[in-house]
Amino acid sequence: MLKFLIEKEFKQIRRNAFMPKLIVALPTIMMFVLPWAANQEVRDVSLAVVDNDHSTFSRRHADAHKSRRGNSGHCWNQPRRGRHDPDI
Repeated sequence: MLKFLIEKEFKQIRRNAFMPKLIVALPTIMMFVLPWAANQEVRDVSLAVVDNDHSTFSRRHADAHKSRRGNSGHCWNQPRRGRHDPDI
């Protein structure tokens, strides 16, 4: 079934003179135009750390994010809940 669909599509491409040009030109244009049009750099993102673990590792991890961001991030120490708590 898939073989017949692929054959049909290639026949359609061969029939239309514009289609092979489009298949080559469109990706080429996108490669050259999109880097100037779209910037994927992420800047100025606020980070909130919720420390429910209260372990030394989680504290160091939260502090590392704080020091990297220059104290602009937020860190909340919430009370520890047991595994039996239905709100988890």
